[in-house]
Amino acid sequence: MTTKKSLNSTEPNGQLLFELIRAGTNAVKKNKDKINALNVFPVPDGDTGTNMALTLQSVIDDIGSNVELDAGKCSKQMAYFALMGARGNSGLILSQLFKGLSESMKDKHVFTSADLAEALHIASENSYKAIPEPKEGTMLTVYTECALAAKKASNQNSDLAHVLETVTKQAIETVKKTPEMLKVLADADVVDSGGYGIAVLLSGAVDYLTNNSDGSIDIEIPSTSTSNLLRVKGDFLDDIREEIWGYCTVFAIKGDGLNVTNIRKYVSNLGKSTVVAGDDTLVKIHSHMEDPGPLISYGSTLGILSNIDIKNMDEQTGDWVQEQQKDLVPDSNNIKTNISIVAVVSGAGLINLMNSLTDNSTYVVDGDHTKNPSVQELLTAVENTETKNVIILPNNKNILNTAIQVKILSEKKIEIVPTLSVQSGISCLFVFDKSCGLEENTTNMKNVLSDIKTGYIYRVNKSIKNKKVSAGRYVGTLGETILVTGATPENTLVELLKTECGKGSIATIYVGNKTNVVKINELNDLLTETLDNLDFEIIVGGQPNYDYLIGIE
Repeated sequence: MTTKKSLNSTEPNGQLLFELIRAGTNAVKKNKDKINALNVFPVPDGDTGTNMALTLQSVIDDIGSNVELDAGKCSKQMAYFALMGARGNSGLILSQLFKGLSESMKDKHVFTSADLAEALHIASENSYKAIPEPKEGTMLTVYTECALAAKKASNQNSDLAHVLETVTKQAIETVKKTPEMLKVLADADVVDSGGYGIAVLLSGAVDYLTNNSDGSIDIEIPSTSTSNLLRVKGDFLDDIREEIWGYCTVFAIKGDGLNVTNIRKYVSNLGKSTVVAGDDTLVKIHSHMEDPGPLISYGSTLGILSNIDIKNMDEQTGDWVQEQQKDLVPDSNNIKTNISIVAVVSGAGLINLMNSLTDNSTYVVDGDHTKNPSVQELLTAVENTETKNVIILPNNKNILNTAIQVKILSEKKIEIVPTLSVQSGISCLFVFDKSCGLEENTTNMKNVLSDIKTGYIYRVNKSIKNKKVSAGRYVGTLGETILVTGATPENTLVELLKTECGKGSIATIYVGNKTNVVKINELNDLLTETLDNLDFEIIVGGQPNYDYLIGIE
């Protein structure tokens, strides 16, 4: 039997504050997909719930079991981790709630409902300052109206549960009104996703406080509309599909004497949807722009960069629109194929590319040369596909036999294309045709395998005596043969391309997860200057173990 939690037996210290946030985090994670589905502002990319959940989870994970019992110290911890872990526009604005908590609870062992009201007031003020052109009908409005409600409630009754319940009800009422304040919400017939996320966070905290739960509860979307709350208007989707959104660029700067106001002005001139928050030693930046390079370069002149996160919003928006249109009448030209692809790959960019080439018919199994999936993992992926026909791309010679075992075990009709690298797997997907059958697609894929050479650039941790390669040097290989070495991955890449690319060659270069945008821009310039006859394309692959993967045709 569930019992109510009594504040008389639970001191409102750092431990309680942490538990309230943890319960709120669980609520956001539980309702993440609903928050994502409402996300039309500032960019319709369907990631508000994800970003809020990741931001909150970073606070929980980074504190772990080291919870400060002192409310002031605990809130200070949370504010730092929330700012460092902030994801996207919504995450950075959410971090201002934690900054408010740290300022209102400073030097206090326990906190009160009045401190909560002050925290919401500070969060509101800081959020408006962080955004060059703040809009009503967003998280900012929810903060403001919740702060007023909290102050009024705490003056009348200081009981923390009472005040938190009042604030949560106010958040829900404010979210209902957001379409009246922001035209884009009215056009899409949805409420603000970030504001709803705040209401969800508060609801989870209230449920912990009053019902002793972990916060994992379903929260109804607050709305006065009679429309489908999780389905954006079709004409709105048609209008936004072709717009250019660019890159969502987020990173932190650590330095001395940082001027947040000046940084905000500079960044707002470079991009849109800018949010800049922090202090003179730590600043977190969020902005949308077509080329993140100049912003990253500017940030590097101010201090040490960290937590760099760059997302292609055009891809995200396209995926979100497709998700929204699932229940609409299908266009006969967009009916999915009756063939699924199961591919072994690691790296967000590589996965996105594979899905884009197959109309999202690719099922991914995480793996590479350092992490070979088991027969059961590959079999599970095959069985989870929605089709009876499956093509497996092992993308590694060590996974080929695993794929053969899966073909024996599964009752589905399976063909294996013996791809020995991710690069060759991607080349196969370029000839994948959803209008063709299983055998024809398999034949076409196998035919292109001989047309591509695969290269790798990576750092060796141990000396390779028979190759005269010292530890710490970079090597460039074609297949498994080491051809060149170098002091940097970029110079090694250039030397490999010089060796292997003749006139008319086409090289596709997949950038690993250790390489930032500045390096990508420098690499583009270096290749243009030194290999003027080479036709090349640079793609952010995000693979974990290679600085660069190369496909040469």
